[in-house]
Parts: sequence; structure tokens; C-alpha cells
Amino acid sequence: DAARAYLRARGIADGDTLQYIVGKLGRNILTLRLAADALRQMDPGERATGRRGWLSDVRRRAGGQAAIQRALYDRILGHIHDPEVARLAHPGLVLRRITPEVIGPVLAEPCGLAVESVDQATDLLERLRREVSLVRDAEDGGVEHRPDLRRLMLPMVVASKPGVARRIHDLAVAFYARSRT
Repeated sequence: DAARAYLRARGIADGDTLQYIVGKLGRNILTLRLAADALRQMDPGERATGRRGWLSDVRRRAGGQAAIQRALYDRILGHIHDPEVARLAHPGLVLRRITPEVIGPVLAEPCGLAVESVDQATDLLERLRREVSLVRDAEDGGVEHRPDLRRLMLPMVVASKPGVARRIHDLAVAFYARSRT
């Protein structure tokens, strides 16, 4: 009952879908949140015809809660329609917090982005900010990778692109070392 109430609060109202999610994907709060976020991203036509089929496919392909959560996270990443934001989000969200000042010197090159100015970086950050299923506002005006997702997904992001993740880490260390001097 609590899992179904949680899903209703996240915007999933259809009783059959609620029952299917809880029955097939389980009651793990992160899985429920990811499923609700992914379902809300579907366009109305896809939602009407493909919701149960897509959830069934996620469950069939996944092996355990971590794999289900990974499949749901991949689904959310796959629904980022802006290609530049998609490249920034994955693998850029290996950083906990992203600001316009970090995008150019730390994330642009490893994420395959051409960012020539702070204005361009600010615009890109504002577009990333709209991806509320992945990020939340940070106190300094930047965005943070949602902590509930980051704990689970950081190891998977690093494993999928270890060289790029290492490059981002090295550039971030150099950036913050320069900013302290």
C-alpha cells in the first residue's frame, strides 16, 4: 500500500500500472522513483500503448534490483532530447555538483562539447537543470546530481566510461587547485 501511495504521489495514477510496478519491480524506493520518473517522461502515445510492455522488458532483461535500477536510469538518460545535455549528463554527472564555471575547463572536452564562453556554459547548465529526474538545484546556483541516484549510479557511470571519468576527475582536481590559489 505504501509503495502504491508513493507512486500515486509521483504522478502514476493508473491502478493496473501501480499494481504491475509494485508486483514486478518490487518496493525499493529508488526503483519506484526511477520507474515513476521514466514513465512520466513517456509521451502520451507511448504511455498508452507501451507502458506495461516496457516495464516487462526492463524486468526481463534485468537481474536483481541494481540491474533494474540501472535499466531505469538508462531509460531516463535516453529521454534527454537535447544531445548536448545528454553528453553533459553522461558522463559529466560523475561530478556531484556542476556550475557554469566548471563546464568549460572540466567537462567540455571529456564530454565532447564545444563550450567557448561562460554564457554558453550557463545556457547548457540551464538546459541540464530542466532534467529534474537527474539533478536538483544547488545552493551556489549550479546543479547537483540527485544524491539518491548518485549513490547507486556513480559506480555504474565510472565503470561504463572509466577513462573519461578519470579525465574528469583529474581536470576537476586541477581546476579546484587553481581556484584556491
